[in-house]
Amino acid sequence: MSSEDSDTGRPRRPGPRESAEPGAAGRVPVRTAVSTAGRVPVRTAVRPHPDHLRTDKTATNILLTIGPPPGSTSGEPMRFGVLGPVTASRGDQPVPLTPMGRSLLAVLLVDANRSVSEARLSEALWGGNPPPTSKAALQNAVLRLRRTFGAAESSRVRRVYDGYLIDVAAGRLDLQQFDDLCRSGARASEAGRWPEAADALSRALALWRGDPLADAFPATREAVGVDRIFEVRLQAGEQLARARLALGQYDTVVVELLPLARQHPWREAIHGHLMHALHGAGRQVDALNVYQELRAGLVEELGVEPSAAVADIHQRILAADPGLLVRAPAPVHITATVRPPTADHRLPRDRPCSSGATRSSRN
Repeated sequence: MSSEDSDTGRPRRPGPRESAEPGAAGRVPVRTAVSTAGRVPVRTAVRPHPDHLRTDKTATNILLTIGPPPGSTSGEPMRFGVLGPVTASRGDQPVPLTPMGRSLLAVLLVDANRSVSEARLSEALWGGNPPPTSKAALQNAVLRLRRTFGAAESSRVRRVYDGYLIDVAAGRLDLQQFDDLCRSGARASEAGRWPEAADALSRALALWRGDPLADAFPATREAVGVDRIFEVRLQAGEQLARARLALGQYDTVVVELLPLARQHPWREAIHGHLMHALHGAGRQVDALNVYQELRAGLVEELGVEPSAAVADIHQRILAADPGLLVRAPAPVHITATVRPPTADHRLPRDRPCSSGATRSSRN
């Protein structure tokens, strides 16, 4: 049909059912109607032909098939671990970590929910010999760690002031759980609630999977103070032994403390509890031998005698003091077993399980 009116020769206006502008490829066609009253163009939507929807339907089907994008979670916070190899997991799935990412994560987790300065991070990753581009290298390492966590969790590691911080939800980091259970055990011990103390402390010690930060860089382990974490673990073991002695669980204490006494030959609190447990288990000769070996080592190596507390236990064993013996109560359900540490590590105590029964200068 001609674009001119056959009767008048004038240009013909498009009708209300005809498109005044050709639709571009891939777009839903839109037709323009003209109001006869004011000749104002009115754009009206036209029901698209099924062919136009074919691509959208296909894309929708693809999305439904592959599910949520990588890195998304079901709402459960990530879980982390440093009491052993450094771990991160999303639900039941472990998050793969590079050596650099693992060590960076370890430093942030030891101070979870607190700022860690760039200077400390640099020292923990490169020791005293950082590269000239350490600032850029650190920024790249943080970026890669965020990408490893996935889009839904990347904001967990964020920039603050002159450093970085990792947000960790309560109960999602084994070191935090360990500290919380140590505090619970210490409070129960102070109140004389020995079954509660033994349960809390045994669960705290069961969180250990090996040496803390076992697969982090050596500089990282030194910077975060792995020795300090080991020290707190020893104090928790000493407090657990004290609680079990109060419950009359002598045989259990002997089994748990014998390896610790061999690893820490001058740790007087461990030896004192072991002597007490051996005496309670009917092994007086063994208890006296433990004292003699401890005393010989202290005199020969350090030139000092055992502490008054350990000497008192020795005298009470010699006197067969009945006050050292406790009738065993009904069995107490202990939810976990104790794993002794794998090495002799010592530093001053500043965590919740301090027992105050050990001379730090001899550890």
